Amino acid sequence: KAATYIYTKGGYCILEIPYGIYRVGQQRIVKGDHHTRHIGGSIFHLINCQQVTIRSSDKSPSIIRFKDDFYFGTFDEEGHIWQHAMPYTSTENLSEPGHLFFFEHCTQIQLEQFILDGNFIKGHVRLGGGFGDQGWQIYHNAVSISGCHSVQLDKLDIRDFGLDGIYIPDGTKIDISDCHIARCGRQGISWLGGEHLNVDHTTIEHIGQGLISSYPSAGIDIEPSETGCRFGQFSFLRIIDCAGECLVSDLSRNSCENMRFEHCTLSNFDHWSIWVKNKDFQFHNCTITGCVVNACSANNWSESTRFIHCRFLECSDHRTGYY
Repeated sequence: KAATYIYTKGGYCILEIPYGIYRVGQQRIVKGDHHTRHIGGSIFHLINCQQVTIRSSDKSPSIIRFKDDFYFGTFDEEGHIWQHAMPYTSTENLSEPGHLFFFEHCTQIQLEQFILDGNFIKGHVRLGGGFGDQGWQIYHNAVSISGCHSVQLDKLDIRDFGLDGIYIPDGTKIDISDCHIARCGRQGISWLGGEHLNVDHTTIEHIGQGLISSYPSAGIDIEPSETGCRFGQFSFLRIIDCAGECLVSDLSRNSCENMRFEHCTLSNFDHWSIWVKNKDFQFHNCTITGCVVNACSANNWSESTRFIHCRFLECSDHRTGYY
Protein backbone atom coordinates (compact mmCIF):
# COMPACT_ATOMS: atom_id res chain seq x y z
CA LYS A 1 0.00 0.00 0.00
CA ALA A 2 2.85 2.38 0.79
CA ALA A 3 4.50 1.69 -2.58
CA THR A 4 1.20 2.26 -4.40
CA TYR A 5 0.65 5.55 -2.59
CA ILE A 6 4.19 6.77 -3.37
CA TYR A 7 3.80 5.73 -7.01
CA THR A 8 0.58 7.75 -7.38
CA LYS A 9 2.42 10.83 -6.05
CA GLY A 10 5.40 10.25 -8.33
CA GLY A 11 7.61 10.16 -5.24
CA TYR A 12 8.69 13.28 -3.32
CA CYS A 13 8.30 11.77 0.14
CA ILE A 14 9.94 10.04 3.10
CA LEU A 15 8.66 6.67 4.30
CA GLU A 16 9.70 5.78 7.85
CA ILE A 17 9.10 2.23 9.05
CA PRO A 18 8.98 1.71 12.84
CA TYR A 19 11.09 -0.99 14.47
CA GLY A 20 9.61 -4.47 14.19
CA ILE A 21 9.66 -7.71 12.20
CA TYR A 22 7.58 -7.46 9.02
CA ARG A 23 6.61 -10.74 7.34
CA VAL A 24 6.08 -10.17 3.62
CA GLY A 25 5.51 -12.03 0.35
CA GLN A 26 2.49 -13.47 -1.39
CA GLN A 27 2.26 -15.99 -4.23
CA ARG A 28 -0.84 -16.42 -6.35
CA ILE A 29 -1.60 -19.94 -7.56
CA VAL A 30 -2.00 -20.68 -11.26
CA LYS A 31 -3.12 -24.21 -12.17
CA GLY A 32 -2.84 -25.93 -15.54
CA ASP A 33 -3.31 -29.41 -16.96
CA HIS A 34 0.19 -30.50 -15.98
CA HIS A 35 1.44 -27.91 -13.53
CA THR A 36 0.79 -25.70 -10.55
CA ARG A 37 2.62 -22.38 -10.37
CA HIS A 38 3.10 -20.12 -7.37
CA ILE A 39 3.85 -16.63 -8.69
CA GLY A 40 5.07 -13.78 -6.52
CA GLY A 41 5.43 -10.15 -7.52
CA SER A 42 7.67 -7.34 -6.39
CA ILE A 43 6.77 -6.49 -2.81
CA PHE A 44 7.83 -2.84 -2.93
CA HIS A 45 7.94 -1.65 -6.56
CA LEU A 46 8.46 1.97 -7.61
CA ILE A 47 8.38 3.11 -11.25
CA ASN A 48 9.20 6.63 -12.52
CA CYS A 49 9.42 8.10 -9.03
CA GLN A 50 11.73 10.83 -7.74
CA GLN A 51 13.15 11.91 -4.38
CA VAL A 52 12.04 9.01 -2.21
CA THR A 53 13.70 8.06 1.09
CA ILE A 54 12.78 4.77 2.80
CA ARG A 55 14.32 4.24 6.24
CA SER A 56 13.82 2.78 9.69
CA SER A 57 12.43 5.35 12.07
CA ASP A 58 14.23 4.02 15.17
CA LYS A 59 17.88 3.48 16.04
CA SER A 60 17.49 -0.29 15.60
CA PRO A 61 16.93 -1.43 12.01
CA SER A 62 13.53 -2.82 11.10
CA ILE A 63 13.52 -6.43 9.85
CA ILE A 64 11.69 -7.20 6.60
CA ARG A 65 11.52 -10.96 6.16
CA PHE A 66 9.91 -13.26 3.61
CA LYS A 67 7.18 -15.51 4.95
CA ASP A 68 7.72 -19.22 5.47
CA ASP A 69 6.85 -21.91 2.94
CA PHE A 70 7.09 -19.96 -0.30
CA TYR A 71 7.66 -22.01 -3.47
CA PHE A 72 10.92 -21.65 -5.39
CA GLY A 73 11.75 -23.79 -8.42
CA THR A 74 9.81 -26.12 -10.68
CA PHE A 75 6.90 -28.28 -9.49
CA ASP A 76 4.38 -30.68 -11.04
CA GLU A 77 0.58 -30.32 -10.95
CA GLU A 78 0.44 -31.82 -7.45
CA GLY A 79 3.08 -29.48 -6.05
CA HIS A 80 5.86 -32.08 -6.02
CA ILE A 81 9.40 -31.33 -7.16
CA TRP A 82 9.65 -31.43 -10.96
CA GLN A 83 12.85 -33.30 -11.79
CA HIS A 84 14.33 -32.61 -15.23
CA ALA A 85 17.58 -32.29 -17.12
CA MET A 86 19.39 -28.95 -17.20
CA PRO A 87 19.40 -26.46 -18.82
CA TYR A 88 15.68 -25.94 -18.38
CA THR A 89 13.87 -22.72 -19.33
CA SER A 90 10.17 -23.62 -19.63
CA THR A 91 8.19 -21.38 -17.27
CA GLU A 92 4.95 -23.37 -17.32
CA ASN A 93 5.77 -25.05 -13.98
CA LEU A 94 8.06 -22.38 -12.51
CA SER A 95 7.30 -20.91 -9.09
CA GLU A 96 9.09 -17.74 -7.99
CA PRO A 97 8.80 -15.37 -5.02
CA GLY A 98 9.90 -12.17 -6.80
CA HIS A 99 11.84 -9.12 -5.63
CA LEU A 100 11.68 -7.40 -2.26
CA PHE A 101 12.55 -3.82 -3.32
CA PHE A 102 12.44 -3.06 -7.05
CA PHE A 103 13.26 0.45 -8.30
CA GLU A 104 12.63 1.04 -12.01
CA HIS A 105 13.37 4.27 -13.92
CA CYS A 106 13.56 6.25 -10.69
CA THR A 107 15.75 9.18 -9.62
CA GLN A 108 17.14 10.07 -6.20
CA ILE A 109 16.14 7.01 -4.22
CA GLN A 110 17.54 6.30 -0.75
CA LEU A 111 17.08 3.03 1.16
CA GLU A 112 18.76 2.85 4.56
CA GLN A 113 19.02 0.95 7.83
CA PHE A 114 17.12 -2.30 7.32
CA ILE A 115 17.65 -6.00 7.79
CA LEU A 116 16.39 -7.60 4.58
CA ASP A 117 15.90 -11.32 5.20
CA GLY A 118 15.04 -13.60 2.29
CA ASN A 119 14.35 -16.47 4.72
CA PHE A 120 15.88 -18.84 2.18
CA ILE A 121 16.91 -21.48 4.69
CA LYS A 122 16.13 -25.16 5.15
CA GLY A 123 12.66 -25.78 6.54
CA HIS A 124 11.42 -22.29 5.61
CA VAL A 125 11.17 -22.58 1.81
CA ARG A 126 9.67 -25.18 -0.56
CA LEU A 127 12.55 -25.88 -2.94
CA GLY A 128 11.70 -27.33 -6.34
CA GLY A 129 13.68 -28.33 -9.41
CA GLY A 130 16.27 -26.09 -11.04
CA PHE A 131 15.75 -23.45 -13.70
CA GLY A 132 17.97 -21.72 -16.26
CA ASP A 133 21.35 -22.89 -17.50
CA GLN A 134 22.25 -24.47 -14.17
CA GLY A 135 21.20 -24.14 -10.56
CA TRP A 136 18.17 -21.97 -9.78
CA GLN A 137 18.24 -18.76 -11.85
CA ILE A 138 14.98 -17.50 -10.37
CA TYR A 139 14.20 -13.97 -9.19
CA HIS A 140 14.46 -13.62 -5.43
CA ASN A 141 16.51 -10.47 -4.82
CA ALA A 142 16.66 -8.08 -1.89
CA VAL A 143 17.14 -4.95 -4.03
CA SER A 144 16.83 -4.65 -7.83
CA ILE A 145 17.72 -1.42 -9.65
CA SER A 146 16.85 -0.95 -13.33
CA GLY A 147 17.26 2.22 -15.38
CA CYS A 148 17.65 4.43 -12.31
CA HIS A 149 19.84 7.46 -11.59
CA SER A 150 21.19 8.39 -8.17
CA VAL A 151 20.31 5.53 -5.84
CA GLN A 152 21.84 5.21 -2.38
CA LEU A 153 21.78 1.98 -0.35
CA ASP A 154 23.11 2.54 3.14
CA LYS A 155 23.40 0.35 6.25
CA LEU A 156 21.55 -2.64 4.83
CA ASP A 157 22.02 -6.13 6.25
CA ILE A 158 20.99 -8.48 3.42
CA ARG A 159 20.84 -12.21 4.04
CA ASP A 160 19.54 -15.51 2.65
CA PHE A 161 18.05 -14.65 -0.73
CA GLY A 162 17.68 -17.31 -3.42
CA LEU A 163 19.31 -15.26 -6.21
CA ASP A 164 21.16 -11.97 -5.53
CA GLY A 165 21.51 -9.55 -2.70
CA ILE A 166 21.67 -6.53 -5.05
CA TYR A 167 20.86 -6.85 -8.76
CA ILE A 168 21.67 -3.93 -11.12
CA PRO A 169 20.81 -4.58 -14.78
CA ASP A 170 21.31 -0.89 -15.59
CA GLY A 171 21.74 2.39 -13.75
CA THR A 172 23.94 5.41 -13.15
CA LYS A 173 25.36 6.77 -9.92
CA ILE A 174 24.54 3.87 -7.62
CA ASP A 175 26.11 4.20 -4.15
CA ILE A 176 26.32 1.23 -1.76
CA SER A 177 27.86 1.91 1.64
CA ASP A 178 28.16 0.24 5.05
CA CYS A 179 26.22 -2.84 3.91
CA HIS A 180 26.53 -6.52 4.74
CA ILE A 181 25.45 -9.25 2.29
CA ALA A 182 25.55 -12.95 3.18
CA ARG A 183 24.47 -16.41 2.00
CA CYS A 184 22.69 -15.47 -1.23
CA GLY A 185 22.38 -18.29 -3.76
CA ARG A 186 23.95 -16.70 -6.84
CA GLN A 187 25.64 -13.34 -6.16
CA GLY A 188 26.16 -10.74 -3.50
CA ILE A 189 26.06 -8.00 -6.16
CA SER A 190 25.33 -8.47 -9.88
CA TRP A 191 26.18 -5.51 -12.15
CA LEU A 192 25.15 -5.79 -15.82
CA GLY A 193 25.31 -2.25 -17.13
CA GLY A 194 25.64 1.46 -16.42
CA GLU A 195 28.24 3.73 -14.90
CA HIS A 196 29.45 5.13 -11.60
CA LEU A 197 28.78 2.25 -9.24
CA ASN A 198 30.44 3.06 -5.90
CA VAL A 199 30.72 0.41 -3.17
CA ASP A 200 32.52 1.23 0.06
CA HIS A 201 32.92 -0.20 3.57
CA THR A 202 30.80 -3.21 2.66
CA THR A 203 31.23 -6.91 3.48
CA ILE A 204 30.05 -9.75 1.24
CA GLU A 205 30.48 -13.28 2.55
CA HIS A 206 29.43 -16.94 2.23
CA ILE A 207 27.74 -16.50 -1.16
CA GLY A 208 26.55 -19.89 -2.42
CA GLN A 209 27.15 -21.33 1.07
CA GLY A 210 23.50 -21.35 2.14
CA LEU A 211 20.68 -23.65 1.06
CA ILE A 212 21.58 -23.52 -2.66
CA SER A 213 24.45 -22.49 -4.90
CA SER A 214 23.83 -21.27 -8.45
CA TYR A 215 26.71 -20.47 -10.81
CA PRO A 216 28.80 -18.40 -10.53
CA SER A 217 28.15 -18.00 -6.76
CA ALA A 218 30.44 -14.96 -6.66
CA GLY A 219 30.73 -12.10 -4.23
CA ILE A 220 30.52 -9.60 -7.10
CA ASP A 221 29.77 -10.49 -10.71
CA ILE A 222 30.43 -7.75 -13.27
CA GLU A 223 29.00 -9.05 -16.54
CA PRO A 224 28.46 -6.07 -18.86
CA SER A 225 25.59 -6.08 -21.34
CA GLU A 226 25.91 -4.22 -24.63
CA THR A 227 25.82 -0.89 -22.77
CA GLY A 228 28.95 -1.86 -20.81
CA CYS A 229 29.99 -1.15 -17.22
CA ARG A 230 32.02 2.01 -16.63
CA PHE A 231 33.59 3.74 -13.66
CA GLY A 232 33.24 1.23 -10.87
CA GLN A 233 34.83 2.36 -7.60
CA PHE A 234 35.20 -0.21 -4.80
CA SER A 235 36.84 0.92 -1.56
CA PHE A 236 37.38 -0.89 1.76
CA LEU A 237 35.36 -3.80 0.44
CA ARG A 238 35.63 -7.26 2.05
CA ILE A 239 34.62 -10.39 0.11
CA ILE A 240 35.13 -13.61 2.02
CA ASP A 241 34.55 -17.35 1.53
CA CYS A 242 32.31 -17.69 -1.53
CA ALA A 243 31.41 -20.92 -3.33
CA GLY A 244 32.59 -19.24 -6.54
CA GLU A 245 35.02 -16.39 -7.05
CA CYS A 246 35.15 -13.38 -4.79
CA LEU A 247 35.15 -11.29 -7.98
CA VAL A 248 34.31 -12.48 -11.50
CA SER A 249 33.98 -10.67 -14.84
CA ASP A 250 33.94 -13.26 -17.59
CA LEU A 251 31.81 -11.72 -20.37
CA SER A 252 34.72 -10.10 -22.18
CA ARG A 253 32.91 -9.47 -25.48
CA ASN A 254 31.28 -6.42 -23.85
CA SER A 255 33.33 -3.66 -22.33
CA CYS A 256 34.37 -2.60 -18.87
CA GLU A 257 36.09 0.71 -18.25
CA ASN A 258 37.87 1.96 -15.15
CA MET A 259 37.12 -0.74 -12.58
CA ARG A 260 39.13 0.38 -9.53
CA PHE A 261 39.50 -1.53 -6.25
CA GLU A 262 41.26 0.22 -3.37
CA HIS A 263 42.09 -1.13 0.10
CA CYS A 264 39.93 -4.20 -0.50
CA THR A 265 40.21 -7.70 0.98
CA LEU A 266 39.34 -10.63 -1.28
CA SER A 267 39.76 -13.93 0.51
CA ASN A 268 38.66 -17.35 -0.73
CA PHE A 269 39.53 -20.75 0.64
CA ASP A 270 38.02 -23.38 -1.69
CA HIS A 271 37.86 -21.45 -4.96
CA TRP A 272 39.60 -18.70 -6.92
CA SER A 273 39.69 -15.20 -5.52
CA ILE A 274 39.72 -13.19 -8.77
CA TRP A 275 38.69 -14.15 -12.33
CA VAL A 276 38.56 -11.09 -14.59
CA LYS A 277 38.86 -11.48 -18.35
CA ASN A 278 37.51 -8.00 -18.93
CA LYS A 279 39.53 -4.84 -19.56
CA ASP A 280 40.78 -2.18 -17.18
CA PHE A 281 40.59 -3.75 -13.72
CA GLN A 282 42.92 -2.05 -11.23
CA PHE A 283 43.73 -3.23 -7.71
CA HIS A 284 45.48 -0.77 -5.40
CA ASN A 285 46.67 -1.65 -1.88
CA CYS A 286 44.49 -4.78 -1.76
CA THR A 287 44.99 -8.01 0.20
CA ILE A 288 44.24 -11.15 -1.82
CA THR A 289 44.08 -14.66 -0.39
CA GLY A 290 43.88 -17.49 -2.95
CA CYS A 291 44.56 -17.70 -6.64
CA VAL A 292 44.11 -15.03 -9.29
CA VAL A 293 43.22 -16.57 -12.67
CA ASN A 294 42.23 -15.48 -16.18
CA ALA A 295 43.29 -11.85 -16.20
CA CYS A 296 42.61 -9.70 -19.27
CA SER A 297 44.43 -10.61 -22.48
CA ALA A 298 45.42 -6.98 -22.92
CA ASN A 299 46.75 -5.15 -25.95
CA ASN A 300 48.12 -2.27 -23.92
CA TRP A 301 48.71 -1.06 -20.37
CA SER A 302 45.38 0.75 -20.04
CA GLU A 303 43.44 -2.45 -20.78
CA SER A 304 45.52 -4.69 -18.54
CA THR A 305 44.67 -6.17 -15.15
CA ARG A 306 46.87 -4.22 -12.74
CA PHE A 307 47.95 -5.01 -9.18
CA ILE A 308 49.67 -2.06 -7.53
CA HIS A 309 51.02 -2.33 -3.97
CA CYS A 310 48.92 -5.44 -3.34
CA ARG A 311 49.65 -8.28 -0.92
CA PHE A 312 49.10 -11.94 -1.89
CA LEU A 313 48.58 -14.56 0.84
CA GLU A 314 48.40 -18.31 0.47
CA CYS A 315 45.45 -20.52 1.35
CA SER A 316 45.65 -23.52 3.67
CA ASP A 317 46.52 -25.72 0.67
CA HIS A 318 49.42 -23.36 -0.14
CA ARG A 319 47.92 -21.97 -3.34
CA THR A 320 48.77 -18.34 -3.81
CA GLY A 321 49.23 -15.67 -6.44
CA TYR A 322 48.76 -16.35 -10.15
CA TYR A 323 47.77 -19.78 -11.41
